[in-house]
Amino acid sequence: MKRPLFLAFAIICLVLWSGWIAKLAWWELKLWLAATTVNLLSVGIVQIWCARDRAAEGE
Repeated sequence: MKRPLFLAFAIICLVLWSGWIAKLAWWELKLWLAATTVNLLSVGIVQIWCARDRAAEGE
């Protein structure tokens, strides 16, 4: 696992396991959910892009 991906995963897990997320106001929770979703989607897109590039170089 690459460092940025691990760091994102670690932060999300830390927040969820600490119970801190339960203390957020409704707008903070919506912001957290949006930021987490965008973060995970961007990591997935980058992983797909890198895999596509590696496959294209192998041809």
